[in-house]
This record gives sequence, structure tokens and C-alpha cells, in this order.
Amino acid sequence: MNNMQTSCDRLAQSRDRLRQALSQAVRPGDDSPAPSFEDTAAEVWAKLKGATSAHIFTTVLKNWWYQHPLRLALQVSAQTAEMVATPVAQRHPIALVVGAGLAGALLVRTRAWRWLSVSAVFAGLTPQLIQALSTQQKA
Repeated sequence: MNNMQTSCDRLAQSRDRLRQALSQAVRPGDDSPAPSFEDTAAEVWAKLKGATSAHIFTTVLKNWWYQHPLRLALQVSAQTAEMVATPVAQRHPIALVVGAGLAGALLVRTRAWRWLSVSAVFAGLTPQLIQALSTQQKA
């Protein structure tokens, strides 16, 4: 019975925290700017760095990504897409949303996630992860 009360208390506290967080959320009429993707990503990285195992994994993942040859290509293509999509979004926002939906449907239909070789990703990450773990244990 004590566990039941404790669970109910935790649920009530969780709901109170959610209510408080939602009441402090930015309202549509508010002039404060919405957080950008970079700010949100930096916040997530900062929270993950607090845990030691997550810190090791995120450090290895970050180093792997900075050395990856596709990083530069994706950055350039993202900047180009932003330059192209911004005027289109201003002129034809509905067409852009429909195009994005069609592109998403095409990805789902072709099962694009199967194109990614998981073994190749792990083959690139595993040696770096093992090295980071061994240096962490030595320190």
C-alpha cells in the first residue's frame, strides 16, 4: 500500500511540474524569440555531458562526425537548401509543405532507412569508442 501511495504522490508531483512548465511556455502573443535548433541542440549536448557514459559516447560521436567526409557536403547542401527554400516558402508555403510531405512519403515508400549500413556506422564508431573507454579507465 505504501508503494501505491508513493507512486500516486510521484504522479501528482509530475503533473504539477508539467502544469508549471506549460504555464511558463512561450505564448503566441509573446515577443520573446523561439529557441533556435542550434540552441536546443547545444542544450541537449550540455545535459548529456553530465553523465559519464553519455559523455564518453557523445564525445566519440562528435569527434567521429567532425572527421566524417559527408559533414562538409551536408553543411553545404543545408545552406544551399535554406537559400533556395526561403524564397519559395515566402511565396508558396503550401506548395513547400506538400512537397515535403511527398518527399517524406517517397522516403517511407522506398524504405530509405534500409540503405544505411548499420555495420558500417558501428565499424567507424567502435574503435573510437573502445579507445575513449580505455583512456577513461586509465585516468
